[in-house]
Amino acid sequence: MEIIWGGFSGLLLLFSVYLSFSGGERWQKATLIAVVIIEVIVVLTVFLDWGYSWIEMSGLTIATERNIWILVPQFTGILILTVLLGSGLQRAWLAFMLAIFQTPLILYSIYMVELDIDMSIFTPAALICLGGSTVAATLLIPTVVRTMPVNDSPMWKIVFSKRIGILKGIKTIAAQKGINYTAPQTLFESGSASGENNKVQWDIQSRPSLWPPGYGLDIILKNKDSQNNQTVINSSQDNDILPNLSGCGYKLTKTDNEIQYSCIVRTPHLISMDKVISLAESLENFIRPEVTSA
Repeated sequence: MEIIWGGFSGLLLLFSVYLSFSGGERWQKATLIAVVIIEVIVVLTVFLDWGYSWIEMSGLTIATERNIWILVPQFTGILILTVLLGSGLQRAWLAFMLAIFQTPLILYSIYMVELDIDMSIFTPAALICLGGSTVAATLLIPTVVRTMPVNDSPMWKIVFSKRIGILKGIKTIAAQKGINYTAPQTLFESGSASGENNKVQWDIQSRPSLWPPGYGLDIILKNKDSQNNQTVINSSQDNDILPNLSGCGYKLTKTDNEIQYSCIVRTPHLISMDKVISLAESLENFIRPEVTSA
């Protein structure tokens, strides 16, 4: 049983991490609803039978007559729901931390009750609480990743302080070129920008890379003139042809009407706003050499 549940939990964790990066807002809402339903079920186990089949004893009866430890699953479930929904998801990270500790707390509480009365950890109510708490913590990951902290709050600074150069660089480029800027949609992004300026179509993304792991930076520029003679250029220590982004090996794919720059950033704190802007200007000169910065 432990092996099966361990395997299921591992697969669920991988699935949840995948949804965090690629699932979008719809999947985030779906997993959040699932978490709320699971925690409500955990709370309602207070009315279920926690004894053996021949000894019917609800959690509420045990709490009022024998051992109040039986209410730990329900208490933690209510606490998680209160923090999660009461804060409008702004404290999703705190609800996630509480959910992580929920399973060992439930296990300990059941052990304390077992010492006092005749019950088993394998009763349906206990299994619902243990399994539900594990699933709820795992399914909270997409909500935590896709819930942005308040701008300039302490949590915002913790999350984005090392990527402030990339974030401000993308935002500044959008302002200079008069294109649309979109704030980060997940905790691992640094914003995006898209639009047309002086007959050049811009598309800047900062989606993270799962493998190899790192923060992503992708810039695609398209010109209206169409000649598809493709060249692929990879960075090297000896021949960097673009402004250096520290710790970022890039791939550059260039045609006569389009240029695609892609890199994985592993030392984001070393990348300043000016370096990102300089990179964008160099790429613009690649796609149309006569262009000067706006």
